[in-house]
Amino acid sequence: MRRRVIAPVVVLALVAGVAGWDRWIRGPGVPPTPPRVLVATSARAWLAAWERGDIARLERLTTQPAPSLRQTVLAFADGLGTSSLTATPRRPRIIDDDRATVPFDVSIDLAGLGTWRYEGSLPLAKVERRGDDGKRWRVAWSPSVLHPALTASTQVSRVLTWPDRAPILDGDGTQLAESRFRSLAGRLGAASPATATSLGRWYRVGDVVGVSGLQARLERRLAGTPATEVRLVQGRRTVALLAHFIGVTPRPLRLTLDPDAQAAAEAAVDAGLAARRLADDPPLPPKQAAMVVIQPSTGSVLASVSRPSGGFDRALMGRYPPGSTFKVVTTLGLLEKGVSPSTIVSCPKSVKVGGREFNNAEGHALGDTTFRTAFAQSCNTAFVQLAGKLTPAEFKAVADSLGFNRVPPFPLPVSMSSVPLPQGAVDEAASAIGQARVSVTPFQMASVAAAVAAGGVRDPRLVDDGPPVALRPFPPGVQATMAGLMRLVVTDGTGKKARLAGTPVAGKTGTAEFGTDDPPRVHAWFIAFRGDLAVAVIMEDAGFGGDWAAPVAADFFRRMS
Repeated sequence: MRRRVIAPVVVLALVAGVAGWDRWIRGPGVPPTPPRVLVATSARAWLAAWERGDIARLERLTTQPAPSLRQTVLAFADGLGTSSLTATPRRPRIIDDDRATVPFDVSIDLAGLGTWRYEGSLPLAKVERRGDDGKRWRVAWSPSVLHPALTASTQVSRVLTWPDRAPILDGDGTQLAESRFRSLAGRLGAASPATATSLGRWYRVGDVVGVSGLQARLERRLAGTPATEVRLVQGRRTVALLAHFIGVTPRPLRLTLDPDAQAAAEAAVDAGLAARRLADDPPLPPKQAAMVVIQPSTGSVLASVSRPSGGFDRALMGRYPPGSTFKVVTTLGLLEKGVSPSTIVSCPKSVKVGGREFNNAEGHALGDTTFRTAFAQSCNTAFVQLAGKLTPAEFKAVADSLGFNRVPPFPLPVSMSSVPLPQGAVDEAASAIGQARVSVTPFQMASVAAAVAAGGVRDPRLVDDGPPVALRPFPPGVQATMAGLMRLVVTDGTGKKARLAGTPVAGKTGTAEFGTDDPPRVHAWFIAFRGDLAVAVIMEDAGFGGDWAAPVAADFFRRMS
């Protein structure tokens, strides 16, 4: 038993003696650094420099001058299109006094196409360099440091394979390139440097991309993303497949546009423009016009027409004063403030607000009358006097609730229809009849007509990729009241030229002043709905809305019967 106790004591004494000798050589208070720590420190430094792309640092941390290192590291990154690289060392393995290896894990982001992960091994050796105090651990460079399969005669290469581009279809399932909506589809072309950069890191100059229309706006959906292979190549020959990543499958785009509705809208607008031109003596050059058709029950845009065709998209991008069509918006606000169709209002020939005189078209006056009559006959002076029932904030809130003052969530460029906060009584009075600073698109005014038909607001949609957006309903009774007022416009008011047999038409005319001429020039407006179709029509510089825009809407409804 005694010998068992004494032996460990002797060993401990010897170890203590050696440790004391080592501390005496190194200096007091400086313990020796274990080789494993030195190896790990050198490995971490080398891998960190690789992550940063610091090639000069990599060269300093190798065992000897490595002429191929710079070229190999750069070629490796370029071949992969690397956007970020992470190399994480694991526990070192000491082979002998002068050699060691450090396994490490690599994670490379292949420019958004996938993350390539693999294991590598870093060989290290002790070397002595000028100016060093003794030997230090350095990486024994060879191309296999970057990847175990890499050699001096091979390279890594990232190969992208794009899937077939998805089609754009109209509401009937016909490809837009073969339908009457082909102008909406846009064009495909070669990606410029700027386009390739803006689209994403997996695009390169010369790739086929959408350059206009829906092809450009919905590039990601229609193109998907490519499948990716990481290959080991020798010249043009593939030596090995190192990794494979599946791309994102393109998704077809089916639009809500209806060929029959589009054909009917185009024919109605063209006929209206022809009639307006013949009314001039002598005939003047064709005027501009636009029409938008929306299905109230779904919010689907069925047709969009701009004339002249191939030019500026007036239907979606044109901004105009809406004139009296905006009285629909004002009326929705007045109904919430207690005004009803039977409310007695005053409709004089003219009225002054804040020192500004407002007049009715052609000097008409109704005297004291009901609100329903004032609406049907589009009495400006009645609405100017009623505008004060709404605070500026309330007036703007009504417009906001209908989609004004925001860019519509739409895959094509659409201008924002603007109803600024009224600045004083005069500004609010003018805004209430669709003048002042109110500026709208035909698209937005078709949305207003659709909202009345549906009994609430629903964001219009052009892409048929799911159920309709949920309806935000009007308060109880508002839809019936508003629809009744708009039907009265057509049966007994300013929109009589939109009357049709059968299903009734409900609408609102607008004659919107613009420019500085005296008397002012005017755009002809009409918004309306019949059954499950809602429309907005504008004929620029054409005259009264009831004379020129209302017949266009009636013609469209007739063709769709």
